[in-house]
Amino acid sequence: MSKVSEHLLATHKAAHVHHNEMIAAHSAALEKAAAVEPTGGPHTTFHKAGVATHTKMRDHHAAQIADCEKAVGDGLEKAMPLPIGLSTIAPTRPTVVAVPRHGQPQVPVGAATDLTKIIGIDDESMHAEELSLQK
Repeated sequence: MSKVSEHLLATHKAAHVHHNEMIAAHSAALEKAAAVEPTGGPHTTFHKAGVATHTKMRDHHAAQIADCEKAVGDGLEKAMPLPIGLSTIAPTRPTVVAVPRHGQPQVPVGAATDLTKIIGIDDESMHAEELSLQK
């Protein structure tokens, strides 16, 4: 599934190409208009303004392309799958453990819960026989 930054990158690249083409078209028309209107008539003024406007927009889209490429690159690094039990959001703190309430049996570390099949931690636990039905 594509991210928004990837769609924006494609849009900015297409707009950058479009503005380059428009600069070339206005420049060619400006040369023709300058030959006909040597004193700088309305056609010459229009095409000069067109070149300036499209140059500004081309530069804007070039800057946005760089930003989007950076965002897409950062997203690819963050999308790397992590082993089970590791998280990029919550830090690993080995000193944090469950504290049982008064009278509660102690929680064994690393013990399998009765919900392993429901949670489906891995393929083996999802296809294992349900232990709660055997009691």
